[in-house]
Amino acid sequence: MRKAEIEGALGAQLDWEPLEEKQACRIRLARSGTVQESEKHGELLEWLIEAYLAVLRVFRPIVGGLDPALWERRKEATESVGEPEGGEG
Repeated sequence: MRKAEIEGALGAQLDWEPLEEKQACRIRLARSGTVQESEKHGELLEWLIEAYLAVLRVFRPIVGGLDPALWERRKEATESVGEPEGGEG
């Protein structure tokens, strides 16, 4: 699945930030609003939950189809530097 297909499946435009010297991007789904706008908390929370579920639905098959060797390399790299404080990352 490519950028246009992913955005089409999500029904939203994403921000794609290429990571230097890697075949990867940081992907961001954003909307306007801040936690200081207490009158919008319900609306923002509803959007967050819907966006989270949509991202899982679209990306889970993509990530699940990656070469298992990639996960092993990530695990080995994480073990060599340790997990970030506060749990897995």
